[in-house]
Amino acid sequence: MMVFNGAVPENGQQLTTRPEQQPCGPVGSPPTGGPDTITALVETVHALTRHFPDHNGPFERVSRLAEETGELAQQVNHAEGMGVKVAKHGPADPAAMVKELMDVLRAAVGLAVH
Repeated sequence: MMVFNGAVPENGQQLTTRPEQQPCGPVGSPPTGGPDTITALVETVHALTRHFPDHNGPFERVSRLAEETGELAQQVNHAEGMGVKVAKHGPADPAAMVKELMDVLRAAVGLAVH
């Protein structure tokens, strides 16, 4: 799991959050990270590109965005109680939806900075 702070673990180092960043509020609340949030997201994308230099062409980035968007759609489907998701898998986990949304944002920013 990755902490949204622009760092990628190397040689067993642990990730930490920046002291100036505040934790996110509940799902649906406005972001509390301030204007530094987009900068941190771009830094995260650059760090991931450096750490994993292969498969970062435009096709791979678009494919990654499509895959992450599908996973986010699955979480929205579950949260909205469509189909048999709730009966099969229990109540939706808001943290899982936030994780998928962060993955979509990382993929979109990665495509934008390409």
